Amino acid sequence: MKIKLFPFTFLIFSSLFAQQLKVVTINVWSGLDYIGSFKMGEYESRETREQRYQILINQLKELDPDIIAINEANKLPRYARRIARDM
Repeated sequence: MKIKLFPFTFLIFSSLFAQQLKVVTINVWSGLDYIGSFKMGEYESRETREQRYQILINQLKELDPDIIAINEANKLPRYARRIARDM
């Protein structure tokens, strides 16, 4: 009778080299009023939006995630690139 040790060996090996993966998903709220077809108004001033962005960056730096999923970002891909640059 042949005994297969692969599953047990795999569990030992994976626990020895286990790593964590931090994933953050965030709804950054676009700040748009969604009124209009081609151009939409904004709910907040640029200064308020920038303050919110700086708070977001500080929080993300504190969390130090491996992956960041961004929802309601305005404008993509520019917003995502800015986050990547500022991290």
